[in-house]
Amino acid sequence: MIRAIREIRGRFVLRIFLIVVAARPRCEYRAGIALSRRFQRNLTRLEAALKFLRQWPVDDQTAAEFADLFKELRAAGKMMSQFDLLIAAVARQYRLVVLTADADFQWVAGLQTENWLQPASPGP
Repeated sequence: MIRAIREIRGRFVLRIFLIVVAARPRCEYRAGIALSRRFQRNLTRLEAALKFLRQWPVDDQTAAEFADLFKELRAAGKMMSQFDLLIAAVARQYRLVVLTADADFQWVAGLQTENWLQPASPGP
């Protein structure tokens, strides 16, 4: 586990969480690095960071969860990108919290999300 102190619009919030790197974010990171002017430096940084991050496997159970999500969303008239479906499938399979500002994830039943970009709600 990694302990992180995040400053969100002037408020400090202590969170204990697992870092999840599934196929989609890894692909996006690599694509961004491929286009960067500092390719080798950024690639080295990513490879170093990945040594400390938990990487959740994508297996047959993930594929079944993906198919179930696809069917559920289609029946509800909602769709997500294939990559977002993969993240949702992995998160639902392992009962993980998805840190995202993407509202599409709200359509996924049984998925818990957090958005650290929104200001924290004032306490009672």
